[in-house]
Amino acid sequence: MFTKPFQILRITRLKESEKEWYKNQLITLYPLITDYRFTNQFLCKSDYVEVIRIKNSSSIYVDVLVVNKQPMIFVYGQMFPTVYFLWEYPECLLAFTTYFSVVEKLHDGALLMLHGVAYPKFSHYYPTVPDFERNTPVCVNQTTNKAAVAVGVTIESSITLCKRKHRGKCVYIYHYFNDQLCTINNAQLLPLPEMGYPEWMKESMKSISNLSLPKERQVSIKSRISSGCVGTEKCVGTDNSVFIANEILQKAAMDKLLLRCFFTTIKYSKSLQLPISVNSFCETYIVRASPILDITKSSHGNFYNFIEQLSKEGVVSLGDDGGIAKINYAHRIVKSFVYDPDEVPNVLIIHDAPLMNVENCYTVTTPVLPIFQPFGFIPGSVILASEVQNYVNGYVKYYCLQNKDGASALVRVDTYLRLLLSKDVGQFVELEAIKTEVLKQMTKCYRLTIRGIPTVCKGELKRIKIWVGFLCTCKKVTIVMYLEKYRINVDDLARDCEVIDNKCIKVYKTICQTEDRLYINGNQVAVVYNVLIKKYGIPEKCIRAPSFGVTRGVTS
Repeated sequence: MFTKPFQILRITRLKESEKEWYKNQLITLYPLITDYRFTNQFLCKSDYVEVIRIKNSSSIYVDVLVVNKQPMIFVYGQMFPTVYFLWEYPECLLAFTTYFSVVEKLHDGALLMLHGVAYPKFSHYYPTVPDFERNTPVCVNQTTNKAAVAVGVTIESSITLCKRKHRGKCVYIYHYFNDQLCTINNAQLLPLPEMGYPEWMKESMKSISNLSLPKERQVSIKSRISSGCVGTEKCVGTDNSVFIANEILQKAAMDKLLLRCFFTTIKYSKSLQLPISVNSFCETYIVRASPILDITKSSHGNFYNFIEQLSKEGVVSLGDDGGIAKINYAHRIVKSFVYDPDEVPNVLIIHDAPLMNVENCYTVTTPVLPIFQPFGFIPGSVILASEVQNYVNGYVKYYCLQNKDGASALVRVDTYLRLLLSKDVGQFVELEAIKTEVLKQMTKCYRLTIRGIPTVCKGELKRIKIWVGFLCTCKKVTIVMYLEKYRINVDDLARDCEVIDNKCIKVYKTICQTEDRLYINGNQVAVVYNVLIKKYGIPEKCIRAPSFGVTRGVTS
């Protein structure tokens, strides 16, 4: 609405009685304002208040309430607070949290889409979805800063948005930070304040830090975080436990699947009779609803804890014997649930045939944290090597460091970049030089994904080396190295090679100081290569087998 310049039609100064009327209207429209400062300090006698009537580029007439030369309220059908007002009274509107990259699109005039909303989660599986109707005023903030950056209205009600399955339009944006409204009548543009993480994100961080883990693992995890280390090759432990972030995601997916099975049962089952014991309900309906459901892997641990949680939410009522006595079919979540066979939570399934993927990554360190902090990264976060350039470009755009007068490859040097480059630089520097220095300050690592389970390890991953040499007895052998870095058991690989080749292959290994070596009699490079590719899913780029011939002069 205020993306393009507008025309100022008239400016009127408010009287004291008119100030009081505006204040009462705001309290009526936005009862969430509980800050005592609003009643005592907003629109007080000493404030210079004007109402500016404007006509925007679409011929829409809007009244803007300007307090001490700063726009605080605009009237378009009803009163809406500006981002300046929300910085002072953030509890005024329901907040939708999105990502920095999405905010850039909002500045270009785009609507806020459902898949760009980080919170709240519009799904039947989240009982905490707030209730609101269509055209409800809301604000938009970021995952890294709860300061409002946009104001708009909801396109649909909360129940309708839950049925959209994270697709479609969500919020129509009227006003955003740094648009023409922020500088109305030559008003000074205020900087975006740093107000900390949103409250829901603080709770998520707290719940993650309070995960039930063995004490020895808690100590090791805390030590790795404090040292800025993502992990080592022994990061996953000797029991092949899943990387900690993956555990959280899997529990969330299993929770969603459990809710889906429960809602499907109570809404569509014709044989359900109440009251029923919790064990009978679980064995008769829930366990049979999905073959991949494992309640023990959910955050509830067992089905009775799950039912107790639903009882607190008011979805079910428990009898004196602890069984399910009544189901509240009038509950908003139950009423809005619609079974969709295509909407299945992405629960990890371990297949017999393992698949593998290797990605080169970098770890965010303290020296480069200002580059990545606007995007929600913290020290120790893992970023793909191919995406580092995008975040460097995003930092330049976020702080408006582009060279507007010259070549696009030059960037204006701010205080942080001057410290990062650690040398005498001029007013401008090449963008490629910034990227090179950022990569030097970051820690190299790689993400090895086996059977869908990612493991982050420091350093560079060595390629599996296969070649043919001769032992001291002049016997031709095929030598394989670095299998342990890909979690491949040497004995299993030898057994697979025997089956593929359909003949007896003598296999033995030696234990060196650095790695195990697998020796196979004869030239079996092609056999080993095919087994690694087809059976274990090793990417071709991770295998070093320059030729299937004999390499002379190699001994054990």
